[in-house]
Amino acid sequence: MIKVTHVVEWTGSRGGGLTTSVLPLSNELNKVEVGSIVIGGKLPSDIVNNMQDVHSFNVIDGGFFGYSPKMKQYLFNSSEDVIHIHGLWKYSSFIAYIKAKRKKIPYVISIHGMLSDYALKRSSWRKKLFLFFYVKRLLLDAKAIHVLNNQEALNLRKFNIPISSIRVIPNGVKLPNKDSCNSINIINDN
Repeated sequence: MIKVTHVVEWTGSRGGGLTTSVLPLSNELNKVEVGSIVIGGKLPSDIVNNMQDVHSFNVIDGGFFGYSPKMKQYLFNSSEDVIHIHGLWKYSSFIAYIKAKRKKIPYVISIHGMLSDYALKRSSWRKKLFLFFYVKRLLLDAKAIHVLNNQEALNLRKFNIPISSIRVIPNGVKLPNKDSCNSINIINDN
């Protein structure tokens, strides 16, 4: 059985769409006999998903970088065949990259829109600093970079990422069973 560790910035409500896409992905992988877990940071005020394969670690810097010594300890003691890094700008991504390099574990990174022009303008000084110190290397060394659409692939090209590393794969959608749907309402303006 292949074992995958998904590393996210936040495992709870703070993670927004990122958390809501990664948790179902991990769950579906477990159904097809891929050992999949999710690890990430949390603040005391976060509402955290208490799924069996989700491991949340308190961050001690108020969330600025998401620093968590316990997350590092857990990650370095875990055993996996692949690390899937979700996100770029927090400690979780940095420490997952360090582990992958030291232990020679292949890793995939999903950027989740974090290199769009809009995203780069938010906290731009911090992102420029992180790009310089580790994010560009993290992208260049990845076995593959998962993007959701062609625009994300174009955003990566600005950083001279080889096209051979980029995989365009939209997020999966789990549709409800038709028997579980009570009705579909259609609003007609006429």
